Amino acid sequence: MTTEQESAGQTRHRVLVLGDPMIDRTWVVAEPARTSQVHAVIGAQAVVDPAAGDARPGGAGQAAAWLARDPRFDVLLLAQVGSELAGLLRTSDVSLPNGLTAPDHRDTTKFRVYAYRGEGQMPLLKHRFDLDRQAGDWQMPSLDSLEHGWRPDLVVVSDFMKGTINADRWTALAQSSGAVPWLVDSKNPLIVDYSVAPSGPRPTLFVNRDEFVELIAQKLTVDGSSQPTRLDGPWHHIETHLLEAAQRFADKFSAWDLVVKLGSGGAVAFWRGDGGDWRFAHRKAVERRGQVVGIGAGDAFLAGWAAATLDKVDHERRLDRAIGHAAAWIATAEASPQLTWPRDVEQQTITQFEAAVTAPTPTATAVRTRREELSDSKSLHALIASGEIDLARAGGHCGKFMTMNV
Repeated sequence: MTTEQESAGQTRHRVLVLGDPMIDRTWVVAEPARTSQVHAVIGAQAVVDPAAGDARPGGAGQAAAWLARDPRFDVLLLAQVGSELAGLLRTSDVSLPNGLTAPDHRDTTKFRVYAYRGEGQMPLLKHRFDLDRQAGDWQMPSLDSLEHGWRPDLVVVSDFMKGTINADRWTALAQSSGAVPWLVDSKNPLIVDYSVAPSGPRPTLFVNRDEFVELIAQKLTVDGSSQPTRLDGPWHHIETHLLEAAQRFADKFSAWDLVVKLGSGGAVAFWRGDGGDWRFAHRKAVERRGQVVGIGAGDAFLAGWAAATLDKVDHERRLDRAIGHAAAWIATAEASPQLTWPRDVEQQTITQFEAAVTAPTPTATAVRTRREELSDSKSLHALIASGEIDLARAGGHCGKFMTMNV
């Protein structure tokens, strides 16, 4: 801890990230020229001379870079990386254990080519090329072997199904990390089968709409019941289906909390209340104008949730801060034609967007209570649609009927 941090009373937090890092590489090019001569066998090829180019950590590397952006965090990434990615991570203040940088290791790389559209205009994505590499069979170092007996205050799992996350590494880390919060952002729906610590904070699973649908299909299907194939549309269109699936998640995977990211629809968090009830809160996304650059917004969201978790605020405030971080990232990326790094996002921008997050009323609600309300409302709408608006039949629903928006 530096003298300045001590005087400011800042507490340092150690954050350990386990996951699949990669390289995000971009070129911005003018309209490609053509070779002046066309041969009979070899066709003319585009001559690409990038006017701008950049590379940054992606995947778990982007998540780690977002966390390291917070000056209170010391971030360690457990993953095998090549020399270029190791350098990009060091530039982002992300540490790597000794022995996990391999000069001949080829990292997964996402290469995007954008067309320059003029000063002040967002470049247009023209091509994307992916070099996918599976993680090698590397030995995860024990925490006891790290410098100064490194122990995390928070564990982040960023799983892109490239092989870094497996049951053995998960179990080894769970046994050595202690009773600390785990935040798990995974493309693998089977990760909920991995064992979690019986004591300590509950782990939180982060999924987007499509990932939650996949989780429902693979782990939460009920025989004879219809399952949503998509969760498209605004909150009021999907609320019933989403709450039903979230309740099944809670019943089957009772050790986990859950966050479902809805993109432009905001996000909804589910957690166990002090009395053991399964609660939720939904937040709308901050409205944005113009083109939305969503790449990396999920990592920003996770970083905001992580900071709020270590600050020990409630789940609703964690949701506010996570959405504020994601909105600040999108706004910063929209304003720049260059590849945006987490360090480019100013704290003032994050604070501004956190304040702009809107909360419906009521906020935190028991899932079962809200499902009952939705069921009652559905019954009343059925009466209205059939023309049978009969107060005697509506019975105890009269009070609710009088306050419904129909």
